Amino acid sequence: MTPPAAGQGDSLPATLPSRILAFFAASIPILLACVYCPALQSAFFPPKNAILVCATMVLAIGVFFTRSSIPCAVSAIERNFLYAVAAFLFGGLLSASFSAHKELAIQPLLILIAGCLLMPLAASALRGRSDWLIHGIAISGYIVAAVAIANRFGFDVFTPFGLHPSYSGGRMQISSMLGNPNFVASYLATSAPALLYLALRPSIKAWVWRLGLAGSFASIWWTQSRIGLLCFFVALALPLLARSRKQRWIAIGAVLVLFAASASLVNRTNPRSLTTASTGRTFLWRVSLADGVHLLGDGPGTFYYTYPERMGRWFAAHPDGSLLPFADMQEHAHNDFLEFLVSTGVLGAAALLATLGIGVGSLLQRVTSDPRAPFALAGIVALLLGACFDFPLQRAETWALLWLWFAFAFLDLNRRVIRFRERATVLAPASALGIVLLVVVMRPAIASYHVHEGLAWEAQSSDQRAVEEYAAALRWDRTNADAEFYLARALANSGRTQDALEQARIAQYWLDEPDLWELRARILVQMGHKQAALAELDDGLRRFPYSSLLASARSEISAEPEK
Repeated sequence: MTPPAAGQGDSLPATLPSRILAFFAASIPILLACVYCPALQSAFFPPKNAILVCATMVLAIGVFFTRSSIPCAVSAIERNFLYAVAAFLFGGLLSASFSAHKELAIQPLLILIAGCLLMPLAASALRGRSDWLIHGIAISGYIVAAVAIANRFGFDVFTPFGLHPSYSGGRMQISSMLGNPNFVASYLATSAPALLYLALRPSIKAWVWRLGLAGSFASIWWTQSRIGLLCFFVALALPLLARSRKQRWIAIGAVLVLFAASASLVNRTNPRSLTTASTGRTFLWRVSLADGVHLLGDGPGTFYYTYPERMGRWFAAHPDGSLLPFADMQEHAHNDFLEFLVSTGVLGAAALLATLGIGVGSLLQRVTSDPRAPFALAGIVALLLGACFDFPLQRAETWALLWLWFAFAFLDLNRRVIRFRERATVLAPASALGIVLLVVVMRPAIASYHVHEGLAWEAQSSDQRAVEEYAAALRWDRTNADAEFYLARALANSGRTQDALEQARIAQYWLDEPDLWELRARILVQMGHKQAALAELDDGLRRFPYSSLLASARSEISAEPEK
């Protein structure tokens, strides 16, 4: 998407890209919103990660095979945007290369790269058909909202498969096909501008989209997500600012009144008070920054590994008992910018902020010339606002939406392009690379299936079968921390205590949390080494002084008679 060099075939496009390719590109948000796999332990995350990488790969091969043109950056700000994207990806790769846990970075890097590549590829496939992408995003939001409303009245996506959800009800049942009510609210807020764009059209069909917009609002209401509600109304208000003055203030006034009333009621009905939620978030952020910031960070995908011990050091320096209720394990920082700062360092976080800032600037330049630009801008701003209090940039479906909204800066038909001359020269290597990526990205999903089966066997007290499933999971994905832990537990339950102790030692490389110390202590007790078990728990309590699990285990084991 940079200006073509001499001889690369730059020209003005005379025809639209392939309709099939454009249809596939516009369908990507629908795929990401809808795909899940009940037979996996993590039914939502591995499938969506795999879909994003695979869809980007298929789109790339389609663009090369059909010799579709890649739009060029035609202004300084667009060129700077692409340079910033390249710097961001380079920062992530550099951070991973110096990380102590490089293996944990593979999947996060694939998601980062796939999302960034989705922008130029979607722009190539959908050039001149920007309404197709608007419809794709709107339909995806429509479907998520429809399933969320069905959740509210008792339907669950696992029910048709004879399975039951792990939650008991309440706001947690509004999980649609994304797995969590906060994820639903974030997705609906980010896709809302597409529904609004279609709802504002002066036609009878617009009522279909107005109904979808109302459904999105109802779904977010039932999730009781405060930040989701705020993002939703920001997504509505920003495009309305581009309308005529009279229409603008009437519409924005109505939006503000509705937001004020909704926010007040949601704040009252949410079981977690605003004060409690704020205290939990700020505690999480302070712990995340307990070790300061570094140039390259800990490496992509390492936050969940480093957080428990970092929290232990924080409590050792700040022994505040009132914060113990918030001392639980966290996979993410609930602030994407902070997490990028901790994981990819100053270099990666600065490049991300530069990318987002310049990208927003490039869309701002198009607000007066492109009627879709204000809506794309609103989707991006809503998503980034949510990223200050949650982690939508760590999830495949919303990460993809970010770059699809950015693609609207490059979708105009009369833009200079780079043309591919020879089909065979790119198809073979692109296909080979695609197969490799397919294998890499599917490994965690297959491992997740074996973990799911292992848990089922454990529930039936068939520990040997569980051991076989967890071992199979680790053959597919050595970084699966759950499989590492569960394998040690299943080995202990099957009486293979020496193997269990060795596996627990191996597992510490992949997860570092109190549960592992408690498991090792109980294995040592099972082997008749009570004093060694107490020493293990003491070591764990020095590492995790906040852990009530380790404290209660120590009290229990110390009260047991010597064998």
